[in-house]
Amino acid sequence: MKMRNVCILFGGMSPEHAVSLRSAESVLNNIDKDIDMIIIAEPTEDFALCACMSAILAYHKIRDDLHDERGIKRTAATALSPFVGAIRRRALKRGYTKADMAVAGAMKALCELEAARPPSVDEPAELFGELMAVLLSYGLEGNQAKLAHTIGRHVGRWVYILDAADDYAEDVKRG
Repeated sequence: MKMRNVCILFGGMSPEHAVSLRSAESVLNNIDKDIDMIIIAEPTEDFALCACMSAILAYHKIRDDLHDERGIKRTAATALSPFVGAIRRRALKRGYTKADMAVAGAMKALCELEAARPPSVDEPAELFGELMAVLLSYGLEGNQAKLAHTIGRHVGRWVYILDAADDYAEDVKRG
């Protein structure tokens, strides 16, 4: 028989935190008792850090989409903007202003670089890689910070290049 595992993650940055706790309790009270392993996880500070960084990135990505995109993508960005903005404000209240400023600066530099139409994907990929390196190493020190920075830089470059490859046909159509 297949082993069945369930992870119940609850809480988080939502203002509906109490509702999340009640929902998790309800799930636990009604879950199939034959499940092999149930992991119950209330988010830690590490989880909150990831949620805050994600909110900051999403906010600046949507602002970039409002600047760059047209049609349905722009409409989606417009619709999501107030919600993502509210989540970002919660991240700023938690003290992540420095990270927000770093993302804002990097996104502005990336937008300017992309507008200049560099001949290769390398320079913007490096810029995005550095942005991810800063976020991944945020709050770490010593060897942990160096390792996280290196991983962030390489993963960021890879993500940017994959995204550029995915967008290539559409970019050629746009000229």
